[in-house]
Amino acid sequence: MPPCIARNSTGATVSSRRFRVRRCRVRRECIREGVRFTLPTCPNALAWTLTAQEDAAPAGTGVLIHATINRTEHDPDFIESIEAFVEDWRAGLAHPVIG
Repeated sequence: MPPCIARNSTGATVSSRRFRVRRCRVRRECIREGVRFTLPTCPNALAWTLTAQEDAAPAGTGVLIHATINRTEHDPDFIESIEAFVEDWRAGLAHPVIG
């Protein structure tokens, strides 16, 4: 299992809804209209970008989230965990921070 996938306290792989970036360095880079995150030490080279849409709408819908890995095929559970990870970002962006 790649070292970027989380395991629970018993050593079992956690569910896809609990994907966490662990044991990997996260690099953040400002890009035009957004930000790119990369895991340069991850064996799958996970990267994701958040970019603002031209017609930014409320509740996070004006942000495009794009994630990639360096493989054309992978274990379905791993792909599902990345999809859940992206969905968590989308859900988080849809709830404005009040403070």
